[in-house]
Amino acid sequence: MTRPRKVHPLFLAAAVPGVLHGVASLYWATGGTFLADTVGEWALDMYRADPVGVGAMLAVIGVAKLIAALVPIANDAGRLPAPHFWRGLTWAGSVGIILWGLQGMVGGLLQFAGVWILTDRRGAIGHAFLWDPLFVLWGGLLVGALRRTRKRRWS
Repeated sequence: MTRPRKVHPLFLAAAVPGVLHGVASLYWATGGTFLADTVGEWALDMYRADPVGVGAMLAVIGVAKLIAALVPIANDAGRLPAPHFWRGLTWAGSVGIILWGLQGMVGGLLQFAGVWILTDRRGAIGHAFLWDPLFVLWGGLLVGALRRTRKRRWS
């Protein structure tokens, strides 16, 4: 492992939308319903059909999101072995969550523009204006942090 060092503020900022995503998933895993309809009626239907199975899946997703939000901080602090590996994984993850967020956000916006049939207004609102923009923000902040720290020695 590398020597501990101060974490770049952009990594800390990037963790905020990631932790929000993770906490929301864990909350829904326990049966919470606040803002659940903003994911989509299909998600609520799945949960009603199999609350234990979907709850377990949401718990795994929530933990994965929290890990994804916190690993870049730990790596930047020099707390993880193989820092090049984690940095590369963070690059891949940041691009992935930006693309994931953009497709959901654009899809929601296209529904409001009338390009696609609007069948689930709350779900479209959630994807266009909340959950997917948070993904884009998370990924964008990670890219910014990675670019700002690219000259550090990662030994």
